[in-house]
Amino acid sequence: MPTYSRLRLLTSRVTRALCILLVISLTLPLAAGCDQNTNSVMKDGSLTPTATNINTVSVSATPTLMTIAQVTQLASIPTPAATSAWDSLRRPLHLPTLTSGTPCPISKETAVNPAFGPGLGEGPVYPIQSNSLKDLPMEGDWHTTKLLWVSHPDYDSPALVRVHQLDGPNDPRFRATWSGQELTPELQLGALGSLIIEGATRLGWRGWGSTLHLRSPGCYAYQIDGLDFSNIVVFSVNW
Repeated sequence: MPTYSRLRLLTSRVTRALCILLVISLTLPLAAGCDQNTNSVMKDGSLTPTATNINTVSVSATPTLMTIAQVTQLASIPTPAATSAWDSLRRPLHLPTLTSGTPCPISKETAVNPAFGPGLGEGPVYPIQSNSLKDLPMEGDWHTTKLLWVSHPDYDSPALVRVHQLDGPNDPRFRATWSGQELTPELQLGALGSLIIEGATRLGWRGWGSTLHLRSPGCYAYQIDGLDFSNIVVFSVNW
Protein backbone atom coordinates (compact mmCIF):
# COMPACT_ATOMS: atom_id res chain seq x y z
CA MET A 1 0.00 0.00 0.00
CA PRO A 2 1.43 3.42 -0.89
CA THR A 3 2.73 5.48 2.03
CA TYR A 4 0.18 8.23 1.37
CA SER A 5 -2.77 5.82 1.56
CA ARG A 6 -1.50 4.22 4.79
CA LEU A 7 -1.05 7.65 6.38
CA ARG A 8 -4.57 8.67 5.38
CA LEU A 9 -6.02 5.44 6.83
CA LEU A 10 -4.16 5.92 10.12
CA THR A 11 -5.35 9.49 10.42
CA SER A 12 -8.97 8.41 9.85
CA ARG A 13 -8.74 5.70 12.56
CA VAL A 14 -7.17 8.08 15.07
CA THR A 15 -9.88 10.68 14.41
CA ARG A 16 -12.62 8.11 14.84
CA ALA A 17 -11.15 6.89 18.13
CA LEU A 18 -10.88 10.42 19.49
CA CYS A 19 -14.52 11.10 18.62
CA ILE A 20 -15.64 7.93 20.42
CA LEU A 21 -13.63 8.84 23.54
CA LEU A 22 -15.03 12.38 23.53
CA VAL A 23 -18.63 11.15 23.34
CA ILE A 24 -18.07 8.65 26.17
CA SER A 25 -16.38 11.25 28.41
CA LEU A 26 -19.29 13.66 27.97
CA THR A 27 -22.17 11.22 28.18
CA LEU A 28 -21.37 9.15 31.28
CA PRO A 29 -20.87 11.87 33.93
CA LEU A 30 -23.62 14.06 32.50
CA ALA A 31 -26.11 11.21 32.40
CA ALA A 32 -25.24 10.48 36.03
CA GLY A 33 -25.84 14.12 36.82
CA CYS A 34 -29.25 13.99 35.14
CA ASP A 35 -30.19 10.85 37.11
CA GLN A 36 -29.13 12.51 40.33
CA ASN A 37 -31.23 15.56 39.57
CA THR A 38 -34.24 13.39 38.70
CA ASN A 39 -33.96 11.43 41.96
CA SER A 40 -33.88 14.68 43.88
CA VAL A 41 -37.10 15.81 42.30
CA MET A 42 -38.78 12.47 43.01
CA LYS A 43 -37.83 12.62 46.67
CA ASP A 44 -39.15 16.16 46.99
CA GLY A 45 -42.46 15.15 45.47
CA SER A 46 -42.87 18.56 43.81
CA LEU A 47 -41.47 20.74 41.09
CA THR A 48 -40.42 23.50 43.42
CA PRO A 49 -36.62 23.84 43.10
CA THR A 50 -34.52 23.67 46.21
CA ALA A 51 -31.66 26.08 46.86
CA THR A 52 -29.25 23.32 45.77
CA ASN A 53 -31.00 22.88 42.42
CA ILE A 54 -30.97 26.61 41.77
CA ASN A 55 -27.29 26.95 42.60
CA THR A 56 -26.32 24.19 40.19
CA VAL A 57 -27.79 26.03 37.21
CA SER A 58 -24.94 27.94 35.63
CA VAL A 59 -24.03 29.45 32.30
CA SER A 60 -21.05 27.89 30.59
CA ALA A 61 -19.43 28.17 27.19
CA THR A 62 -20.38 24.54 26.45
CA PRO A 63 -23.92 23.69 27.74
CA THR A 64 -24.23 20.15 29.10
CA LEU A 65 -27.16 17.78 29.38
CA MET A 66 -27.45 18.38 33.13
CA THR A 67 -27.62 22.13 32.71
CA ILE A 68 -30.30 21.80 30.06
CA ALA A 69 -32.33 19.41 32.22
CA GLN A 70 -32.19 21.73 35.22
CA VAL A 71 -33.06 24.82 33.22
CA THR A 72 -36.03 22.95 31.71
CA GLN A 73 -37.15 21.91 35.18
CA LEU A 74 -37.01 25.47 36.50
CA ALA A 75 -38.73 26.89 33.44
CA SER A 76 -41.59 24.40 33.78
CA ILE A 77 -42.50 25.51 37.31
CA PRO A 78 -45.86 27.32 37.05
CA THR A 79 -45.75 30.96 38.07
CA PRO A 80 -48.46 31.66 40.69
CA ALA A 81 -51.28 33.78 39.28
CA ALA A 82 -50.89 37.38 40.33
CA THR A 83 -53.40 38.21 43.04
CA SER A 84 -55.39 41.36 42.38
CA ALA A 85 -54.63 44.16 44.84
CA TRP A 86 -58.37 44.60 45.29
CA ASP A 87 -58.90 40.91 46.04
CA SER A 88 -56.34 41.12 48.83
CA LEU A 89 -58.19 44.13 50.31
CA ARG A 90 -61.61 42.47 50.02
CA ARG A 91 -61.45 41.07 53.55
CA PRO A 92 -64.45 39.54 55.35
CA LEU A 93 -66.91 42.13 56.59
CA HIS A 94 -66.92 42.84 60.33
CA LEU A 95 -69.83 45.27 60.52
CA PRO A 96 -71.71 45.91 63.80
CA THR A 97 -75.01 44.09 64.30
CA LEU A 98 -78.09 46.10 65.27
CA THR A 99 -80.99 44.61 67.18
CA SER A 100 -84.49 46.05 66.99
CA GLY A 101 -84.71 49.39 68.74
CA THR A 102 -80.93 49.87 68.97
CA PRO A 103 -79.84 53.42 68.10
CA CYS A 104 -77.47 53.87 65.18
CA PRO A 105 -73.90 53.98 66.61
CA ILE A 106 -72.75 56.84 64.39
CA SER A 107 -69.03 57.61 64.11
CA LYS A 108 -67.50 60.78 65.45
CA GLU A 109 -66.82 63.65 63.06
CA THR A 110 -63.16 64.64 62.88
CA ALA A 111 -61.50 67.82 61.61
CA VAL A 112 -58.85 66.32 59.34
CA ASN A 113 -57.73 69.34 57.27
CA PRO A 114 -58.92 72.96 56.91
CA ALA A 115 -59.09 72.47 53.11
CA PHE A 116 -62.26 70.37 53.45
CA GLY A 117 -65.03 69.68 55.92
CA PRO A 118 -65.08 67.18 58.77
CA GLY A 119 -64.38 63.54 58.09
CA LEU A 120 -65.68 60.40 59.72
CA GLY A 121 -63.72 57.69 61.49
CA GLU A 122 -60.15 57.15 62.56
CA GLY A 123 -58.49 57.38 59.14
CA PRO A 124 -56.13 57.37 57.44
CA VAL A 125 -58.83 57.25 54.73
CA TYR A 126 -61.87 59.43 55.49
CA PRO A 127 -65.26 60.12 53.94
CA ILE A 128 -65.85 63.87 54.08
CA GLN A 129 -69.47 64.00 55.17
CA SER A 130 -71.77 64.47 58.12
CA ASN A 131 -72.50 61.49 60.34
CA SER A 132 -76.21 62.24 59.81
CA LEU A 133 -77.32 62.76 56.20
CA LYS A 134 -80.69 64.44 55.61
CA ASP A 135 -82.95 65.56 52.76
CA LEU A 136 -81.00 63.97 49.94
CA PRO A 137 -82.22 64.84 46.44
CA MET A 138 -83.67 62.16 44.17
CA GLU A 139 -81.85 60.94 41.05
CA GLY A 140 -83.95 58.34 39.29
CA ASP A 141 -84.79 55.68 41.86
CA TRP A 142 -82.08 56.77 44.30
CA HIS A 143 -81.50 59.47 46.88
CA THR A 144 -78.05 60.83 46.01
CA THR A 145 -75.29 62.88 47.56
CA LYS A 146 -71.81 63.88 46.46
CA LEU A 147 -69.09 62.26 48.54
CA LEU A 148 -65.41 63.22 48.80
CA TRP A 149 -62.84 60.70 50.01
CA VAL A 150 -59.41 61.77 51.27
CA SER A 151 -56.30 59.96 52.44
CA HIS A 152 -53.79 61.27 54.98
CA PRO A 153 -50.26 61.89 53.64
CA ASP A 154 -48.93 59.11 55.88
CA TYR A 155 -50.85 56.53 53.82
CA ASP A 156 -50.10 56.41 50.09
CA SER A 157 -51.48 52.98 49.09
CA PRO A 158 -54.85 51.78 47.71
CA ALA A 159 -57.99 51.40 49.81
CA LEU A 160 -61.23 49.51 49.20
CA VAL A 161 -64.56 50.87 50.48
CA ARG A 162 -67.80 48.86 50.81
CA VAL A 163 -71.13 50.11 52.16
CA HIS A 164 -74.06 48.26 53.75
CA GLN A 165 -77.28 49.05 55.58
CA LEU A 166 -77.11 47.80 59.17
CA ASP A 167 -80.87 47.88 59.89
CA GLY A 168 -82.27 46.71 56.59
CA PRO A 169 -81.65 45.04 53.22
CA ASN A 170 -81.28 48.19 51.11
CA ASP A 171 -77.55 48.38 50.48
CA PRO A 172 -76.40 51.63 48.84
CA ARG A 173 -74.28 52.02 45.73
CA PHE A 174 -71.32 54.16 44.70
CA ARG A 175 -70.39 55.86 41.48
CA ALA A 176 -66.73 56.82 41.01
CA THR A 177 -66.78 60.20 39.28
CA TRP A 178 -63.22 59.78 37.94
CA SER A 179 -64.15 56.75 35.85
CA GLY A 180 -67.79 57.30 35.03
CA GLN A 181 -68.52 53.69 35.96
CA GLU A 182 -71.95 52.26 36.70
CA LEU A 183 -73.28 52.01 40.24
CA THR A 184 -71.24 49.50 42.24
CA PRO A 185 -71.28 48.14 45.82
CA GLU A 186 -67.64 49.07 46.38
CA LEU A 187 -65.29 51.94 45.69
CA GLN A 188 -61.68 51.34 44.66
CA LEU A 189 -59.44 54.21 45.75
CA GLY A 190 -56.20 53.78 43.82
CA ALA A 191 -52.69 54.78 44.80
CA LEU A 192 -53.13 58.06 42.90
CA GLY A 193 -55.91 60.48 43.80
CA SER A 194 -58.38 61.70 41.19
CA LEU A 195 -58.63 65.29 42.45
CA ILE A 196 -56.36 68.24 43.10
CA ILE A 197 -57.50 69.82 46.36
CA GLU A 198 -56.27 73.35 46.93
CA GLY A 199 -54.30 73.61 50.14
CA ALA A 200 -54.15 69.82 50.62
CA THR A 201 -52.75 68.01 47.57
CA ARG A 202 -49.40 69.83 47.79
CA LEU A 203 -49.14 68.60 51.40
CA GLY A 204 -49.53 64.97 50.34
CA TRP A 205 -53.28 64.51 50.77
CA ARG A 206 -55.01 62.44 48.09
CA GLY A 207 -58.66 62.93 47.10
CA TRP A 208 -61.32 61.05 45.13
CA GLY A 209 -64.75 62.27 44.05
CA SER A 210 -67.76 59.98 44.15
CA THR A 211 -71.51 59.92 44.65
CA LEU A 212 -73.45 57.83 47.16
CA HIS A 213 -76.86 56.42 46.19
CA LEU A 214 -79.43 55.23 48.77
CA ARG A 215 -82.98 53.86 48.59
CA SER A 216 -84.20 54.30 52.16
CA PRO A 217 -83.45 56.01 55.45
CA GLY A 218 -81.65 54.01 58.08
CA CYS A 219 -78.29 53.18 59.65
CA TYR A 220 -75.36 52.55 57.31
CA ALA A 221 -71.71 51.62 57.56
CA TYR A 222 -68.62 51.78 55.40
CA GLN A 223 -65.89 49.19 55.76
CA ILE A 224 -62.63 50.78 54.63
CA ASP A 225 -59.79 48.33 54.02
CA GLY A 226 -56.18 49.38 53.41
CA LEU A 227 -52.92 47.49 53.43
CA ASP A 228 -52.56 47.68 57.21
CA PHE A 229 -55.98 48.69 58.52
CA SER A 230 -59.68 47.82 58.33
CA ASN A 231 -61.99 50.50 59.73
CA ILE A 232 -65.74 50.79 60.19
CA VAL A 233 -67.50 54.14 59.76
CA VAL A 234 -71.21 54.39 60.72
CA PHE A 235 -73.67 57.12 59.72
CA SER A 236 -77.42 57.64 59.67
CA VAL A 237 -79.69 58.75 56.84
CA ASN A 238 -83.06 60.50 57.29
CA TRP A 239 -85.61 62.19 55.01
